[in-house]
Amino acid sequence: MIEHQMTSRWAIRTVTLALSLAILGLQIQPNLVGSSQKVLPDLLFILFGALCLRRPDVIPLAMIGGVMLLADFVLMRPPGLYALLSTIAAAWLLLRHEAVREGNFLFEWLQFTIAFAVVLFFQRLISLGLLLPVPPWMMELRLFLWTVFSYPIVCLTLYLLLRVRRLVPGERDTMGQLR
Repeated sequence: MIEHQMTSRWAIRTVTLALSLAILGLQIQPNLVGSSQKVLPDLLFILFGALCLRRPDVIPLAMIGGVMLLADFVLMRPPGLYALLSTIAAAWLLLRHEAVREGNFLFEWLQFTIAFAVVLFFQRLISLGLLLPVPPWMMELRLFLWTVFSYPIVCLTLYLLLRVRRLVPGERDTMGQLR
C-alpha cells in the first residue's frame, strides 16, 4: 500500500514536471509570441497553485522554485523575481490548503486569485522600484483575468487526466497521514 502511495506521489511529480516543461515549450513558440499585445494565461502558476491547494503533499516548493526560475530564464524575465514571488505564493497556498479543503470550489478559487493578484502587484512594485521595464496596465489586467478564469479549466483537466482532487476531511494523503 505504501509503495503504491509513494509511486503515485512520484508519478504526479514526474507528470507535473513534464507538463511544466511542455508549457514552457509552448510559450516560446514563435506563433504564440508573434504579437506583443497577445496575452496568455500563466499556466505554470495555475498548475502549481492548483496542486498546492488540492494535493499539498505531492508538490515540493523546491520544484516550484526551480521550474519558475527556469521559466524566468526561458521567457527572458528578470531572473528570480517572479520565481521568488511565485514560490512565496505557493508556500502561502500550501498553508491555506486546510481551510480550502473544508470550503467549496469558489473559496479555493478566491484563494488562488488573491495569491496571483499579490504576486502581480509585488512584481510590478519591485520592478518599478528597481527601474525595470514593466508591461502596460491593460496587459497586466488581461493576464490577471485570463489566468484567474483559466483556473477552473486547469483544475478540471488535472482531475480528468491525473485524478488530482482536493483531499476531504478524514482522507489519507500519499504519506498515509490522516487529513
